Amino acid sequence: MQKITNFSYKMICSDIDGTLLDINRTISVINKNILCRIADDLQIPIILVSARMPKGMRYLQALLNINQPIICYNGALVEGARDEHGVARLLINKTIPAQLVHPIYTYCKTLNPEIHIGLFRYDTWFVETIDTGAEKEINNTKAIPQVANLEKVIRRWEDEQEGPHKIMLIGRSEDMDVLENHLRQNLNESLHIYRSKSTYLEINVKSVSKASAIRRIQKNFGVRTEEIVAFGDNYNDIEMLQYAGLGVAMGNAPDAVKKFADEVTASNLEDGIASTLNKYLLPA
Repeated sequence: MQKITNFSYKMICSDIDGTLLDINRTISVINKNILCRIADDLQIPIILVSARMPKGMRYLQALLNINQPIICYNGALVEGARDEHGVARLLINKTIPAQLVHPIYTYCKTLNPEIHIGLFRYDTWFVETIDTGAEKEINNTKAIPQVANLEKVIRRWEDEQEGPHKIMLIGRSEDMDVLENHLRQNLNESLHIYRSKSTYLEINVKSVSKASAIRRIQKNFGVRTEEIVAFGDNYNDIEMLQYAGLGVAMGNAPDAVKKFADEVTASNLEDGIASTLNKYLLPA
């Protein structure tokens, strides 16, 4: 059902990769100008929502000159706005128990030792080697991983009763098919498992979602759900698109994602965000 779209929108939530960023993995001049106008002139909060780690998002906030909460790791880690000392309070902090991480690590090694395994905790990304998967993510997010013995990292987390905010697995699509099926059969009740690409499998703790993180943040601003506009392009954006007052799928989103949106805008390479915001918030 089409949602009502005549509300005065008071919060913008946007995914990053495939949504906000252009072909150069940066914010286009058109998107930047309109977002800055909305943040500065209308005083509407711009909330970045991503599977990325915090430092893979803060530089984008700097480009937009905004200081707002950020939703990282699909909602597993949510930082509030930074204070005068540059410190941000954690609003949500949910990790995967290490005892669930170890069997995933072991199964990946058995299935195909070449599967890239990335473990993310706060601002640290642990990998065993700088392989092709790591190189892709370095290029995409500008973050640099820490090379470590993952078995030892996981054992330490087990001793400390800690764990990662996200697990990222990259490999051949056929391996990801087998892996996803195995995890859904054995750990689906505990973990949120999704494909961000045919060759990418990402994992969070079950209670995590972009929508639940937005719900936590909107209380701080006194914003009603129907006053939120959300932009996304992938499967992990579906709950967010359904939750927002106006859920907008990018033109480059899969059809299976578009069907959950209230409307579809132009692609990320065609400044789809600017097009929609011009329509609803900055009409001629």
